[in-house]
Amino acid sequence: MININQDKNSFTLNYKGITVINHSSRKPCIEIGNGRPQVSQSHGNYKIKDRIIEKTACRNFTIRQVSDNELEINFLEGITVKAEEQEGRLVLSFTETGSHNRFWIHFLAYEDEMIFGGGEQYSTLNLKGKKFPIWTQEQGVGRGKDLITLLMNIHSHAGGAWYTTYFPQPTFVSTKNYFYHADETAYGELDFRDKNYH
Repeated sequence: MININQDKNSFTLNYKGITVINHSSRKPCIEIGNGRPQVSQSHGNYKIKDRIIEKTACRNFTIRQVSDNELEINFLEGITVKAEEQEGRLVLSFTETGSHNRFWIHFLAYEDEMIFGGGEQYSTLNLKGKKFPIWTQEQGVGRGKDLITLLMNIHSHAGGAWYTTYFPQPTFVSTKNYFYHADETAYGELDFRDKNYH
């Protein structure tokens, strides 16, 4: 069952005893904005930089209980989050009324958890402390900051990185007994560097 605790400036969304989202006006769980990507490519290896033009924290909200298994969180900045229990899972859906092209959501993290997933890659098992793109590209030669990668980058910009993969997937599993999957095909990033949120 979905459980939400709220006061005027904050809420906590829990599902099956696990805190999924912890929102406050000081530490908002959602941000929206606009950005412009800078993309270069060589031999199937991409360099992607994102220039953020605008970033707005969604602070103010109202919550509407639709049923025992569904609720809506409406942020005054133009985002609606629908939380619904489906087949024993919590499904979050997001709609936006503006024309933003960037979206950030922060899920509660636990300092002692380990994170696995992100698709198929061969360098790191526990992703805690890492940030990486969800993007298909050539794996390149080498897996990061070694001599062969440096030489391939100098010669033909074909060096690999620890996260390059043919099969990225916006999914992760936590040792705290929850998993996350984004049903999304656009470029994205998973960021597990902060000890308080993902």
